[in-house]
Amino acid sequence: MLLRLTVLTALVLPANMVLEPLGASGYVAMIVALVLFGVWAASALWNGHDAIGCRHPARIGLTLFWLTTILSYLRMTGADTTARASADRWLLGLLAVTAIVCVTAETVTSTDRALVLVRTVIVGATVTSAVALWQFVFRVDPLDVVRSVMVGMVDNGGQTTFQQRGTLTRVAGNTFTPIELGVVTSMVLPLAVWRALVDRSAGRVARWLPCVLVTVACVLTVSRSAVLGLVVATAITVPFLPRHARRWAAIVVPTCVVGVFVAVPGLIATLASSIGADPSTDPSLATRVNNYPRVQAMIADSPWFGIGPATYLPDNALDLLDNQYLHSAVETGVPGALALVAVLVLPIVAAGTVACWARDPELRLLAAAVAAGCAVAAVSSAVFDSLSFPVFRIVWPVLVGLSGSVWLIARRTAPTRCGPPDRGPVRPAHTTPTEE
Repeated sequence: MLLRLTVLTALVLPANMVLEPLGASGYVAMIVALVLFGVWAASALWNGHDAIGCRHPARIGLTLFWLTTILSYLRMTGADTTARASADRWLLGLLAVTAIVCVTAETVTSTDRALVLVRTVIVGATVTSAVALWQFVFRVDPLDVVRSVMVGMVDNGGQTTFQQRGTLTRVAGNTFTPIELGVVTSMVLPLAVWRALVDRSAGRVARWLPCVLVTVACVLTVSRSAVLGLVVATAITVPFLPRHARRWAAIVVPTCVVGVFVAVPGLIATLASSIGADPSTDPSLATRVNNYPRVQAMIADSPWFGIGPATYLPDNALDLLDNQYLHSAVETGVPGALALVAVLVLPIVAAGTVACWARDPELRLLAAAVAAGCAVAAVSSAVFDSLSFPVFRIVWPVLVGLSGSVWLIARRTAPTRCGPPDRGPVRPAHTTPTEE
C-alpha cells in the first residue's frame, strides 16, 4: 500500500510543494518513500521478510552505487553548509530509491501482483498527462488550485511548467520540467501497453485511453529527449507484442502520429528544427557542448571520489550539466559514473533476458516493457540530469524493482526460463509411445 501511495503521490501531486524544514526532500512522495524504507528496514530486522535472500541483478548495480556514494561522501573536503545539506538530502533520496527497488522486487511475486502496481502507475501517469493536455490547450495550470490547499507546504521553486520552443508552449504536467515529463511518460508507455493487453477487468476504452493520453502528453513536451525515449521504447517493446498487436501497431502508431501533428499546428516544424538544430547556434545544445572541457578539468582534479554527492551547485544556469553520467563523474568520480552505468544497465539486461526466454506470454511482454522503460531511463540520462528530478527518482526505481520481480518470477516458476526453452526429450524416430 505504501509503495502504491508513493507512486501515486509522485505522479499526481506537484513535486515543488515541500515541507519547509525538509527542503527539497520534503515533497509528499519522498516523505512516503522514506516511511516505506523505515517499514521495510524494520521488517527485515525483525525477520518479517528475507531482504538478503531476494537476489536479482539490479541489486548489484544499486550496491555499487551506494558504495561509491558513501566513499565520496566520506571524502568530502572543504564543503560548505549548503553543500553538506545537499549531500545529506542525496543520501535520503538514495534511501527512498533503495526502498522502492527492494519492496517492489520482494512484493511483486506474480504477473497479477505486477498488474496491481502497474495500474497505479498508469492512473498517476494518466492524471499528469491530462493535466499536461489542459495546460497545453488552455495555457492555465490547474495545479495552482491543488497548491493552494496543500496547507503547511511551501513552493520550493525550480518548477518550469511552461516553456517556449518555437511557436509552441511546452508543458510539464505535474513534473518539474517538460523534459522530465517527456522522459517519464516515454518510460511508462510500455507498461501502459502491457496493462492494456492483459488487464481483463477493464473495458477497451479504459485500457487504451491512458496509452493515448500518455503518448500525447509525451509529444506535447516538444522535447528531443521525449522523441528519443519514444523511439527506444517502441524499438524494444514492439518485437515482443503478440502477433495481432503488432499488426494493429503498424496501423495505429502511424495514424496517431499523423493525428497529433495535424491537431497541433506547427508541431512538425518545431520538432524538426529542434532535432536538426546546429549545436553551434542552438542554446541548449551549445551549453551541453561547451560544458565538456570544464567537466573534464573537474574530473581530472578528483577522478576517484569527486567533489561529493549532489554538491555540484553552480550559480550560473549555463553551467548546469544536462547529463547524469557527467554529473556522477564530477560528484562521485569515475567509479561513481561506472556505478551509475551499472545501476541503469543491469535492470535492462535482467528484464531483457527474461523477455527473450520466458514462456509465459504475459511475463515475456511485462519483462520487455520493463526493459524498454529502463532503457529509456538509461539513454535519457545522457541528455538530462535525471536523478536531480523528483518524479523520475520515484518512477525509475519502480521499473528497476520490476526488473527484479520478473527475474525472480522467471527463476521461481521454471529454472530453465533464463536459458533456451526446454523442448523435452527427443524421441527416436523409429519408436512409438507404447514401445517406450
